[in-house]
Amino acid sequence: MSKEYVKTTRVKEPKAKVEKQEKKKIKTVTMTKVRKKCVLLAKKIAKHRDKNRCQRCWKYTTGHDCQWSHVIAESRDKRLSCDPRNIKVLCYKCHARWHECPTESWDWYAKAFPENLNYLNELHRNIDKSIGVEYFQNELIVLQNTIEKLGIALK
Repeated sequence: MSKEYVKTTRVKEPKAKVEKQEKKKIKTVTMTKVRKKCVLLAKKIAKHRDKNRCQRCWKYTTGHDCQWSHVIAESRDKRLSCDPRNIKVLCYKCHARWHECPTESWDWYAKAFPENLNYLNELHRNIDKSIGVEYFQNELIVLQNTIEKLGIALK
């Protein structure tokens, strides 16, 4: 009768590497939270600026029909995600069309808002890949001051 032995090996990660990964996670979560607050405030400013009117069909929008969309997607440039000039108010139908026909929508936006598009493209070209939580904390203060100056109610 032979006994079978299963050899198990225990792999240990170096402690320093684990601590570094944990710090990185904490920083990312904090930056994401601050950025999302910034985006929320930027959306409120855009809604106030556009007076709840769809920027494509000029229909007055409320409730679920009042939607926001980024000109340059959040996934392409996190920094622009909290810039009110990168956010437009659209009704439900125009928002769906914006995503269904991106080329046509981009052409429309370039004709309707050429100065704004030039501004956004210039900022996007000058992306600083090393932005951190400090950038969004500063942006949050700027947005909060803008909200206060415009007298926008925070609910």
